[in-house]
Amino acid sequence: MNERIHILRQAIVVVTQALTNSDIAVTQEGIEAGVHKDPKTGKPVRINLPYLPDNSPDSLIDAVQGFLDQEVAKYLFTDFSLKLKGSEEVKTLTSLLEEARVERCMAEKYRGSNINMKNASQFFIDELIDDKYQKLVKEKASDEEITQHLMLPMLRALSGPIGAFASIEPSEPSAKDLSRRKDQMRLLPGLIIDSVKADRYTDTSEPFLRASLVEHMRDCKQCNGCDLAGQVHPDIRLGKKMRFMVVADCPTWEEEKKGKLLEGETAQYVKAAIKDNELAVADGYYTTLVKAKKGTVLNFV
Repeated sequence: MNERIHILRQAIVVVTQALTNSDIAVTQEGIEAGVHKDPKTGKPVRINLPYLPDNSPDSLIDAVQGFLDQEVAKYLFTDFSLKLKGSEEVKTLTSLLEEARVERCMAEKYRGSNINMKNASQFFIDELIDDKYQKLVKEKASDEEITQHLMLPMLRALSGPIGAFASIEPSEPSAKDLSRRKDQMRLLPGLIIDSVKADRYTDTSEPFLRASLVEHMRDCKQCNGCDLAGQVHPDIRLGKKMRFMVVADCPTWEEEKKGKLLEGETAQYVKAAIKDNELAVADGYYTTLVKAKKGTVLNFV
C-alpha cells in the first residue's frame, strides 16, 4: 500500500478539525464529499470525505486533500442558517455559485489550499466531467444539456483567474487587469482575440454609407431564410460615429417585442460593460447572428 494513503487516512480527522477549529465528526465513506447538517438546526454536524482504497493512484490522493479543503471551506464560510428559496434550478445555481465563492475565501485564508483544491477540481474534470462531456457531444445532446453538465467547472474557472467575481471581491484585481489576460485567453479561447483601442470611427452620416445601411436593413426585415422567418427582425442600432461593434448570438424576447436591438434588461448589462470600458453606448454598432440552413442566401446587416 502507498505510504501516502496510510498517512492521509490518519491525518484527515486531525487536519479537518484543526482547520475548522472544532470537534466536528469526520468520516471517510463512499465516493462523495460533503458537509452534513442537523435536519432540525441546520448546523453542520459531520464532514465526509471519499474513502481512499489501498490501490488509490496519486491523482486521487492529491484530490482527497483538495476535497478536504473544499468541505472545510463550506464549513467556515457558508451561512447554514439561510434557507434557499425559488425553483430547483435557482437553488442549484445558487449552490454552485456558493461553492465557487467559499473556495475563493478558503484560498485567501489558507494559501496552500489553493493548490489542493485545483488538484481536486482537475480530478473531478478528468474522472467525472470529461468522459460524459465527450459522450454528450457524440450523442449530439442539446446545448442546454451540455451547459448544465459543464456549469460547475465553468463557474469555478470564472470565480478564479478569469475574474468574473472581482467586482464583489475588493481585494481582487479587476477582470480587466492585465495580470488576468493569459488565464482568460487560455480558459475562454475565442473570447479575447486581441485588445484594440477604439480610436478610429466610421461616419455613418455620410450619404452613400447611410443609404447602403438603410437598404440592408430593409432587406434584412424581408429575409425568409433564417430562423426568424415570418417573425420580427429587430432593427440594428448604430450611432453617427461607430467606434466598435457588438454582435449578440440572437435577439432577446424584449428586443423582438420592441422591434429593435439594445432594449430591455439584458441590454442594461451590455451598456454598463461599455461604460466600464470608457466607451459611449452611442458610438456602437449593435447586431446579432442568425441561424440558417447551409446554402441559404441571407440578407443581414
